[in-house]
Amino acid sequence: PMDKTFAAVPGGAAQSLRWSAAVSDLVTPAAQSPPSPEQQTQIPQALMQRERSRDFPVTAGDWGAVGLLQTPSARMRDVGSFSLSVHRVEPYTRMNVFFQPLKWMEAGFRYPDISTRLYGPAAFSGDQTFKDKGFDVNFSLWDESAYVPAIALGLRDIAGTGLFSGEHVVASKRFGNFDTSLGVAWGNPAGGIRTQSTSGQGGEFQFDNYFSGRARPFGGVQWHT
Repeated sequence: PMDKTFAAVPGGAAQSLRWSAAVSDLVTPAAQSPPSPEQQTQIPQALMQRERSRDFPVTAGDWGAVGLLQTPSARMRDVGSFSLSVHRVEPYTRMNVFFQPLKWMEAGFRYPDISTRLYGPAAFSGDQTFKDKGFDVNFSLWDESAYVPAIALGLRDIAGTGLFSGEHVVASKRFGNFDTSLGVAWGNPAGGIRTQSTSGQGGEFQFDNYFSGRARPFGGVQWHT
């Protein structure tokens, strides 16, 4: 663009005019050059860390269901997920098969072995260790939001002998690089012992036992780097 001084000659005739860069661009827009790396929009580091904190891996506990070691959480796997795991915590060996048929439901089967307990009288089973089976189901009741935690309800060993039966309600909330869970449990997860069912072919639903006995709190923290 021109940048000449205004000059007047006798008679008042204007010889030239001054054009500013802004006015010149309105008349003849200047070609736009691509922004430099410094000028490009940068995602704040804090925002990137906050987004990464939402990508925690969903882990399975010793019981096969989603959780942390011995405690459950309110997290759910992706729909269609399937897992097969074997856990050994003296004196228990557990084979777990779990799947996620729906966004809001996790279900599974467990086959535990107790090395310190015989299956039955020596004359009947010799030195065979005790075997059991059980079914679990967990329901997502509420999805996590900015201010409200995810909430889930779980039922452990709902059919079979009920040796490890228990129930829980748990809430999970993420804070930066930490995923925290806090809940309350009944039955085996709370350290309780319930009367086993031995009728039929290995047990029946014992609705009277659900959410019975002493309730105890539990919690867990997962740290993601």
